[in-house]
Amino acid sequence: MKKITLLLALVCSMSLFATRYLVQTGAGGAATWRAAEAGETLVDLTVAGQSFNTWYTATVVANDEVWMAAGTYVLSGVVTIALDNHSVYGGFAGTETATSQRAKVVDGYPWEFTNATVLDGNNAMQVLLAANVFPNVLFDGLTLTKGSASVGAVQYRDGVTLRNCKIINNNSTGNGGGLNLYQGGQIIDSYIAGNVASTGGGIYSNNATTAIAVVSGCLIENNRAYTTAGGIRVQGAGPGTTDVIDCIIRGNKGLDNAGTVAKPGGAIYTNSIYNKFNNCLVYNNQGTNAVYFNGGNFNNVTVVNNIGQVYIANASVAIGITNSIVWGNKTDVTGATNTGITSNTTNTNVNISNSAVYPGLALEAYTQTDNIAIEINNDSQEGAKGPGFLTPTTFWGAPVGETQTTEFLAADWKIKYTSGCLGLGKTLAGITTDLIGISRPQGAAYDIGAYELSYFNTIVTFNAGGTVNALTSGDILSEPEGKPMAFTITPNSGKEIASVKYNNVEVKGDMVGNVYTAPALAADATLVVEFSIVDSFNQINKTFACFSTKNSIELRGVNAGQEVTVYSLTGVRMFNVKAVHAEMSIAVARGIYVVKVADMVKKVVVD
Repeated sequence: MKKITLLLALVCSMSLFATRYLVQTGAGGAATWRAAEAGETLVDLTVAGQSFNTWYTATVVANDEVWMAAGTYVLSGVVTIALDNHSVYGGFAGTETATSQRAKVVDGYPWEFTNATVLDGNNAMQVLLAANVFPNVLFDGLTLTKGSASVGAVQYRDGVTLRNCKIINNNSTGNGGGLNLYQGGQIIDSYIAGNVASTGGGIYSNNATTAIAVVSGCLIENNRAYTTAGGIRVQGAGPGTTDVIDCIIRGNKGLDNAGTVAKPGGAIYTNSIYNKFNNCLVYNNQGTNAVYFNGGNFNNVTVVNNIGQVYIANASVAIGITNSIVWGNKTDVTGATNTGITSNTTNTNVNISNSAVYPGLALEAYTQTDNIAIEINNDSQEGAKGPGFLTPTTFWGAPVGETQTTEFLAADWKIKYTSGCLGLGKTLAGITTDLIGISRPQGAAYDIGAYELSYFNTIVTFNAGGTVNALTSGDILSEPEGKPMAFTITPNSGKEIASVKYNNVEVKGDMVGNVYTAPALAADATLVVEFSIVDSFNQINKTFACFSTKNSIELRGVNAGQEVTVYSLTGVRMFNVKAVHAEMSIAVARGIYVVKVADMVKKVVVD
C-alpha cells in the first residue's frame, strides 16, 4: 500500500510540469548539475552557445520548469516572457531534487540563497520583460541586477510573480529603477535595493485597468529617485489597485543626481486613490517630504525618523490614516524642526483615526477620531509621553558613515509594554497579523503602528493555605511581552510558604519579603506555590546547627534558597550567599562571628 501511495505521489509530482530543464552556465568553476532524471533535460549554455535569454525564448513552453544552477548569467538581450503557466527557479547548488532543498543563508532573509543565481543585464538592457498579461508565471530565487533601460529594469504585468528575489543595482531613466509593475503583478518576500530612476527608484506601480499589484514581505532600501519617489511610487486612475503589505521601506532618497536638491516622496509617492499600505515600517528616508500622499490609505504604518513629513497633497481626494504612528520626522539632518502630517490645503476627506502623531494635527484640516498626542524627546518614550520604541535610531534621514549604518541596521521599532500606543488601535477588516506575522490583536485591542506587541500567558496555581495576589488557583494572566510580573504570596495563619516555582525552577529564595518578581515576560510561564502547615517538625527544620573547626564555620540544616550572611563582631559583613545545600563550610580567620540564616542568628567563635 505504501509503495502504491509513493508511486501515485511521484506521478502527481511529475505531472506538474511538461519538462524540467536543469540549466548551468558552463563557465569554468561554475556550479554543474547532477545527472538528469526522468522528465528532466540538462542544459549547458556554453555547449549550447547561447545566453540564457536566447535559450529561454527559443525553448521554454507552457507547463515547463526551469531550474538554474548558481552562477552569473550575463544576458545578451532581455529575458522576455511570452507565454503563461511556467516557472523559473534559481539558487541551486546542482545536487537538489526539490526546490525546498535549496540552501538559505543562516538567519538570513527569504531571498538570501547560499548559491546565488544572477541574471546580469550588463548595464545595457532590461533584465526581465512581460509586455502583456501572462497568468501563472513565477520567477523564484533569482538576483536581477545591472539592468539599464528607459522604463524599469524589470517590467511585468498581472499574472507574473517574483518571489524570493533580489532586484539590486539597476538603473532607469524613466519609471521604476528596480521594478515597473505596469498594470499589476506580484513581488513577494523580495529585496529591492540600490536602484536608481527618474521616478520610483525602487518600485513604480501603475493602477490602470482592473489589474492588482501586490508588494508583500519586501525590504525596499537605499534606492534613489532624482525626480519623485525614492522608494515606491503608485500612479494611475484605477480601478486597478496596489497593495503594499508587511514591507520595510528605509534609507531611500528623493535627491537629484548631484545629491543636493531634495525631491518629493523620499520613501513613498502616491498619485492614485487606489492603493493601501498595511503593516509597513517607513524609517530614515529623506526627501522634500518622506511621504507624498495624493490618495490612498495607511493602516498600521509606522513613519519615523525621516527627513520630510507626511504631506497631504490634494484638497479633495479620500485619504485614510488609521492605527499609524508618525513621529520623530525632521525637516533636515540637523533635527532642528519637527514635522508630522502637513498640508497646504484643507481636505475634510482626510480621515485620521486611532493614530499617534507628532507634532499634533491642525484640527480644522482633517476629520479626526481617537488620536493620541505623543512627544518628540527620544529620552521620554514611556507611557503617554512617546511611542516607546525598543531601539530607535538617533539620527534623521538615510545613514551616513559606518556608525549610523550600524545603528540603522540594528534599529528595532517594536513598542515596549509601557508604550502609549499599546492597545489603542481599532479593528480593521483584512488585517489580522502585524509586520512580522504576530496575530492582531494580542490584548483587548489592536496596537498602533506596524508591530503588535506579543502577549504571554502565566498560569498561577497554589494549594489551600494562602493567597497569591487576589487570584484563584488556576487563573491565567495575559500580559504584554517585557512586563515583569510581581506576585504577593501570603500564607494564612498557621501556614507557611513551602515552595515557589517559576517555570519549574525553585525561586523562593529570590523573594523580597512576601513578594516574588518574575523576569520580564518573553514566553508563556507557570507559577506554582505550595503552602504547608507550621508545626513542631517545621520548627525543627527552621533551626540550624552552627559550630567552628580550624579556620572555618560549619553549618548544618540550612534550607536551599535561604540567605546566609556572616558578620564580624564589629558588624562588618564578611560573607553573603544563598544556600544551595543543607551543609556549608565557610572559610574564615580566627575571631568571633555572627551568623545569620534567614531570620535566625547565632554567634560562633573560631580559634
